[in-house]
Amino acid sequence: MPRPVQTIRTARPAILTLLFLLLSSAFTATASAQAFAFTVTSTDDDGDADLNDGACVDQSGECTLRAAIEQANALIGGTAIIDFDLSGAPPFIIDSHAGSLHIQRDDVLIDGSSQSTAPNPEIEIRGPGITGSSHDGFHIEGDNNEIRGLSIIEFDGDGIFIDGSVNIVTENLIGVDTAGNRAGNGGNGIRLTEGSSYNRIGEPGQGNVISDNSQRGIAIGLGGADMNTIQSNIIGAAPDGKTAMGNFMEGILVNQGNGNIIGGDRTQNEGNLIVDNGRRGILATSSDETSIRGNLVGVNADGDAMGNDGPGIEVRWTNLSQVGEAPPEEMGNVVADNNGAGVLLEGSGSTGNIIAANELGGIDLSGGPLIIHANDGPGMVDHGTKTTIGGNGSDDGNQFWSRGMELHGKDGFASNNNITACDNTGIYITGSEYGIGSSSALTQNIINACDGPAISIVGSGAIENRIERNSMQNNDGPGIDLGNDGVDENDPGDDDTGPNNRQNSPELITADYDFEQDELTVTFKVDSTTGNSAYDLKIDFYRDNSSTTERQSLGWLGSALYENTDAQSEVTVTVSGLPTIYQEGEVIATATDADGNTSEFSNALRYGGIFDDRFEQD
Repeated sequence: MPRPVQTIRTARPAILTLLFLLLSSAFTATASAQAFAFTVTSTDDDGDADLNDGACVDQSGECTLRAAIEQANALIGGTAIIDFDLSGAPPFIIDSHAGSLHIQRDDVLIDGSSQSTAPNPEIEIRGPGITGSSHDGFHIEGDNNEIRGLSIIEFDGDGIFIDGSVNIVTENLIGVDTAGNRAGNGGNGIRLTEGSSYNRIGEPGQGNVISDNSQRGIAIGLGGADMNTIQSNIIGAAPDGKTAMGNFMEGILVNQGNGNIIGGDRTQNEGNLIVDNGRRGILATSSDETSIRGNLVGVNADGDAMGNDGPGIEVRWTNLSQVGEAPPEEMGNVVADNNGAGVLLEGSGSTGNIIAANELGGIDLSGGPLIIHANDGPGMVDHGTKTTIGGNGSDDGNQFWSRGMELHGKDGFASNNNITACDNTGIYITGSEYGIGSSSALTQNIINACDGPAISIVGSGAIENRIERNSMQNNDGPGIDLGNDGVDENDPGDDDTGPNNRQNSPELITADYDFEQDELTVTFKVDSTTGNSAYDLKIDFYRDNSSTTERQSLGWLGSALYENTDAQSEVTVTVSGLPTIYQEGEVIATATDADGNTSEFSNALRYGGIFDDRFEQD
């Protein structure tokens, strides 16, 4: 007979006990009566001898896993707990010759960790020798079930197939045997089918190892598989997190499921390790409000390169999803060494997504060195609409190493990102209506030591891209390059077209700095007619980076308005309150029209310069 799980209470004073019983005796009796345990004592695969007797006993008088599941399925209501007490030495091998192990009800716990106190699974559920069509290891058709502490290997279908909600899968080896060797399943490691919601795959300190499977590590969808959580798993590596095993396709696929959570706070061990998979590390397609935070994608915690054979993270035709979040050491993803872009956002219909606080192309180990493992593609590629890359907060920005970003979408925003030592252009734009930097933000993009222009805007459709308050140093090209063809000469009246309408840059005529008043006075003009540029123009002044012959902005000094009545005329403006480090140097400027078309940088003029007696230079 199944063993009732009893509730034991200490003695209480008579009145309190009576009150307690009056209020809750019905619930207590029901809970106790409905919780039953079946203990597996045999590694055979025989079914139960009599499903009507309530006892887990096969024809040999033993309780097998299959018989225990059959008895659990036969219960009406209640909770079934299946634990293990197998004799002999591990590993304990259960060959599932009779096919998939079906859980066809709610509230079943299969607890492989009950076999011993060993930290890793000792029981292998194997699928070789099954005849007929594809068979899964476990097939769950109910809610609130849990599978814990097993090795599930060598099935020709999925390791675990879930058609239900609020199920939990923790501490399992799926596609890996108890010795940590490859033993993959023929389908996905875990598959959640359409309509399966609020399931948890892994928990902090109780993650699964899901590797060497012939399809995806984890597949969610199609349709209506919402609000599932995937945390603390190793996907594509051995249990040591160092030995590459991969899965043949994506590490994680989410297809038409909304609100799913992949990862979490790295400092709480909620992130996943996703490495060495045969396609993308993570693919979310047609899946709105997906959260991808705190994962290591393509590199492990020691900084070892274990890239996925495709983009690290791809979000496709998806709205309002978030890849990374501040603070970066907790919620940002590390995406490196992947055979594609670090983060790829596809689909012009992908709207309102946020890419923030990620490390792209390297890993900055806490207390250790910076380790660079470039992605083969750009650090980030955007084809979406209204994408935010970074954000207004100082911790929102992404850190790019070795590769910059490409922006091919529309109406996006990029701020507070740091792009370092990229092998081409820092930010490459073919899209329109991007805001690169923002007058409302405190700290903007830093683009340093790239082997090309800091920012290139290319193509006739690349218009209305606003570029403000960025810091550029030691790049091998202009700070802003309209056309990616070197510095443009202003044309009379500015009637040419092209990227950002090839807005003419200001012509600086004089620049003087009054040290006592802390004022920079600049005389300039912009040769753009009111018919060729949308007035008024905003003129931003910058301290030029004098360490390079290219025109690059080291820091923002201030701005002025060039009104339509000023068009093509000289005006003089004063900028005050310069930071101390910028009270001497060379000034350059950009012009941005009312539609958001920003020019290249102007010519540079020297200003300031103080002798020891604090008199200005002539």
